[in-house]
Amino acid sequence: MTAYLLPFIVYVAIPPLALIFWKDPYWAYAARVLLTLPLLVFFLKEYREIRIEKDWLGIIFGILIFVFWLWLDPFYPKIFGGKHIFNPTPLFKTTLALKFIGMVILAPWLEELFFRSFLPRFLQKGVNWYTIPPGSFTSMTFIGSALIFGLIHHEWIPALLMGLLMNWLFQKTRNLWSCILAHSVANLLLWITAVSTGNWAVW
Repeated sequence: MTAYLLPFIVYVAIPPLALIFWKDPYWAYAARVLLTLPLLVFFLKEYREIRIEKDWLGIIFGILIFVFWLWLDPFYPKIFGGKHIFNPTPLFKTTLALKFIGMVILAPWLEELFFRSFLPRFLQKGVNWYTIPPGSFTSMTFIGSALIFGLIHHEWIPALLMGLLMNWLFQKTRNLWSCILAHSVANLLLWITAVSTGNWAVW
């Protein structure tokens, strides 16, 4: 359980905690990346549900998620108030690199491990979650984990749809790499869009 919870908790908790000491959000984001990445690498051997291989379905899903994430944006109310727009201009090259690592590497790995592999099994069987094969869902855990995933995002509608798609993809392939790849492709396309257009709100 530690391999799934500790990196995710650090990933979620570091930005608000870091802002207590540094009012600059760029340093908070740097702290998140620099503290979470080593944890992910340390626990990497524990994630047996990940088999890295060529996966066209994951790539296609990633492109689909990118398209509806942007297309839906004007049509629904956001949650959690105003979104902080991460504008990398003050330290352009450094913050672009940090945002790339955070969006394209850390977020896909940590969020898919937690929301697709750990949480549905934990909701179903509590502390004995590990006895359930990865990629197994009940109707409740399929919908519930996707709903929780959606509600932690400012962009909750596309995140909810993404959660449902990712649950289906994991259930079909039984390989979490498909979900990580799809998530990474979607976030990479959002990163490229932000950098090429200067519309920092998309990430």
